[in-house]
This record gives sequence, structure tokens and C-alpha cells, in this order.
Amino acid sequence: MKRIIQKALCSVLILSITTIHCFESASPQTIIAQHAQKVGNKAANLIFLESYFQDNIHVKVPPFYTISHDEIWSLFSKQEQNIITEEYQNFQTDLIQNNDTFVNQAKSYLQSIENNFNKINGSKDFFEQEDLQNFLKEAKEQNLSIIVRSTGHEDSLDFSNAGGNESITDVEPNPDAIAQAIEQVLCSYISEKSLSQRLAAEDKKLSTEPLFMPILLQHMISENSNNNKNNMPRSGVVFSTEAEGETPGITLIQAAPGRNEAVVNGLLPVDSYYVDQLFSIYPIIQKKQYRLVNDTRNESLLEYKKNSDSICSTSTLSKEEVLKLSLIAKELEIAYGYPIDIEFIIQHETLFLLQA
Repeated sequence: MKRIIQKALCSVLILSITTIHCFESASPQTIIAQHAQKVGNKAANLIFLESYFQDNIHVKVPPFYTISHDEIWSLFSKQEQNIITEEYQNFQTDLIQNNDTFVNQAKSYLQSIENNFNKINGSKDFFEQEDLQNFLKEAKEQNLSIIVRSTGHEDSLDFSNAGGNESITDVEPNPDAIAQAIEQVLCSYISEKSLSQRLAAEDKKLSTEPLFMPILLQHMISENSNNNKNNMPRSGVVFSTEAEGETPGITLIQAAPGRNEAVVNGLLPVDSYYVDQLFSIYPIIQKKQYRLVNDTRNESLLEYKKNSDSICSTSTLSKEEVLKLSLIAKELEIAYGYPIDIEFIIQHETLFLLQA
């Protein structure tokens, strides 16, 4: 009887959260690959997710704005483009000659490139585009910050470069702040950390392809969203197929109150939910005394905020939310054709998918 009830509940959830998707002309992988050529893998995945759930009022992707590599490239003068291209080619040649090992000369080439990245702040015309102005205006009206993210060759099936490139959070929605954050992200593309990770992963594109530096801007969902101080989000990650165990068909969801950095970076205790193939849920609920929030004195910093007793000992997610997330993860796993992980935020009744 328990199994019958579970299956019935799942059927209702499936009908309420999913839409039948038919890809007559191209597979999801082909669609993502086409966009990725211009705006990178992370942005291409968001474009796909936004389209996939466009008719679902309970599952959304936070508004985002993509800046293609070509658009970024146009922010530099012809002279700067020539310097960046020449210095990166010198770096690649040096890398090959030294058997994929960093030496001081290679670092000097990268420093020269970084010096030119610091010049885009004068590109005011770019920020006068109507669609970009509307994107920033909407964020400002809702008291939202912007996250400025890298979206290059990372987040692919073959290579993720996790943490290699910077994401600048809590950026004010104005051109000067956005330009400064873009500069930081561009510099991270050629940072020793990012390039070392690509070398360790044997990323062949590093020594054979030119720089590829698209940028992604996205509205941030926070406790101050929509000028409402009672908007505590719940954040987490879904692994459509739990990677660490040996039991097949297990979906793992990890979640906690507050900002998602607590879950993604392992900064605080989180609740874990294991969901099997019959949609039985096996929760592990931790004591969550604190959550991450924006520092009240400096919005660009984070601080630990003490949770109330009711939040501290209560499951972050309801059973219905756990089932919804596991079903979405499995549906997307089928669509993508391989296991995926999804970062999410839940605020009120809306599930926001941040990336996959």
C-alpha cells in the first residue's frame, strides 16, 4: 500500500511540475552546443533550462544576460586585441616548449594580458544597450544584486574546472560595478589557478585554441529580494545520480537555509536526502544553528546569522519538495543523456534553478 501511495503521489507531482518536451529538430545536447560556441557552456545550459521549463510557473531560472566572447572582444581597441592575441600565443608556445609546465616567462605573458583586461571600464557604449539597461533596471527595482560569472569551456561533460574561474557575487546593478566585476572574471580566465586546473585535467584546448571569454550576468535571489526582509531562501544541490555510493538509482539532495555557498563550499551543516528508484526518501537532518546571509554593513560580504530553534532542528525541505527536486533531476538526466548536478534556490513556492 505504501508503494502505491508513493507512486500515486509521484504521478501527481509529475503532472504538476513537468511538461512533455519534444525535440524534433535537434537533441538538447546539440542545442546547448550551438549556444555554447558563442556564450559558453554555463550560459548555454541556462538557455536550455529556461526554454525547457518556460511553461512551468513553479520552476524558473533567475533572469540572466549573456555577453558573448565576440561582444567582450569588441570592448578592446584593435591595438589591445593584437597585444592580447600575441601574448596568449606566446604563452601557448612557451607552455608547449616546457612540457605543459608554468615558468616565469609564461606568467609574464599572462600579466601583460591582464594589464589590458583592466582597460574595459571605459567602454561606456556597451552599457547603453537597451536590453542590458532593462536587465539592470529590473534588478535595481527589485533590490537585487547581480552575480557576474565566467561561462567559457568549463561546466562541460569532459571538464568542469570547478572553482577555477571567478564568480563575483553581490554586484550592484550599475555599469561601473558590472564593468569592474567583468574585469575580475576575465582575469580569472588566465589566472594560474584556472590554467593549472586545466593543465591537470589535460585540457587540450589550452594550448591549441585562442582565448574564449564570454560572461554571464544573473539576478541573485536573496533574503532582501523584492524589498522583503522575510524572504529567507533555502538552497542546495541535487545530484541526479549519487556519485559516491555503489547503490544504483540513488538521487542525492543536499540543502540548507540561506545562501548556497554554505552547501556548495561545505561551510555549514546541511540536510541530506537520499531518494531511491521507488521514490522512498531517506533523510539525514542536521542541526543547523547558522545560515549564510549578506553582511548588513557590507552587502558584498557574507556573515553567519543564527537560526531560530524552529529552523535549527527542522528539515530544510518538505517531502513534496524533495520529490519534486528528485523528479526534475531524473527528467533532466534523461534529457541530457547522463547524470547531472543542479544548484537550486527555493523562495516561497518557487524553485529557481541556478545552473546544471
